[in-house]
Amino acid sequence: EFCDIYFFDLGNKMSWAEIMMLVYPRQICLAIGDNDSGFPYKESIKEFNRLENLCKEVGNEWVDFIVFKGEHEFLKDDIPLERMTEHLKMIVKSTKIKQQNNF
Repeated sequence: EFCDIYFFDLGNKMSWAEIMMLVYPRQICLAIGDNDSGFPYKESIKEFNRLENLCKEVGNEWVDFIVFKGEHEFLKDDIPLERMTEHLKMIVKSTKIKQQNNF
């Protein structure tokens, strides 16, 4: 099985799906090129399926998973960034409301 997590032998302790669960409930965008020579995208699909299984109770709307035409490069689409920005705005607004109600 493909593994690129070498620090602290983490690849033998946790899967990428389990590591991604540490991000919850924050937004995350996972994007991989279909010709990425360093990270096989088919393995990423398997890990995303594993993540979906782990998230059955909480849902996976906090994750954007995108396989795009390309290599090991940044995704050129702004939609995931816009979605994450909206999520952060909601958090800030919610925090301000809570702070106002506590004073």
